[in-house]
Amino acid sequence: MTKDKSKPRTPAASEAIVADLMMPHMANGLRRPSVFGGIIMSMVDRCAALSAMRHALGQVTTLSIDRILFKEPIRVGELVEVRSRVVRVGRTSMSVLANVYAEHIAEGVGGASSFSQSPPERLDSDMQLFTVDQANRTLPLVRKIVEDVVREHRRWQEALVELDLLSSTHPELPNPRAAALERRIQQLAREIDAFQAELDGLGIQLKDRRIGLIDFPSELDGRPMLLCWQLGEPSVQFWHDADSGFAGRQPLSPTLVG
Repeated sequence: MTKDKSKPRTPAASEAIVADLMMPHMANGLRRPSVFGGIIMSMVDRCAALSAMRHALGQVTTLSIDRILFKEPIRVGELVEVRSRVVRVGRTSMSVLANVYAEHIAEGVGGASSFSQSPPERLDSDMQLFTVDQANRTLPLVRKIVEDVVREHRRWQEALVELDLLSSTHPELPNPRAAALERRIQQLAREIDAFQAELDGLGIQLKDRRIGLIDFPSELDGRPMLLCWQLGEPSVQFWHDADSGFAGRQPLSPTLVG
């Protein structure tokens, strides 16, 4: 049955799932082998394409990947499942969010790696933890990096919008400006990834590239929590639970600040 392209479609309607059991030929040759990242990226690309085609009701191609974050290695024998859905739609392009879940089916242990945006974080025992004072001491450097992220992300979005408008004018004709925009979009994405890698190296989690929102892993009375800071704020003044996100952030108490 042919679907009506004129009818609006929800993100839920674009959901797709790709699953596979990780086999020995998919792993590297290290002493404790883990699955090649390229294997996972291929699964993500295929699953995201399914979501995009399901929404567009036609053929699609990958232009760029905004961000890839591997939270932990994936081992041979684990069942890997990629789940994706469309989260933004323009005139000639769209953005797809994909999450990767790995389950050791023999032991019933599961985890998740995030692509493009992060779901609620799980804090690992070996993760660097910050006190409020330590977080504030890193802010001069972190602020400069986050300013770069927000600026380049805005330019990346502007280039995407221009490409959408340009491609919708004469989509059937080759356009040198469109080709230049595609190269610029890819270059900006690489630069943003490099900035994020700097934050990752500091043990800091970038949560929103658009507004410059970051989290510092920390603890409160022995339980994991996150110190929250947004570009424009003078210092780290808020915290939230690992599962509550930005909407659940609360002011720091004087005892924590002190």
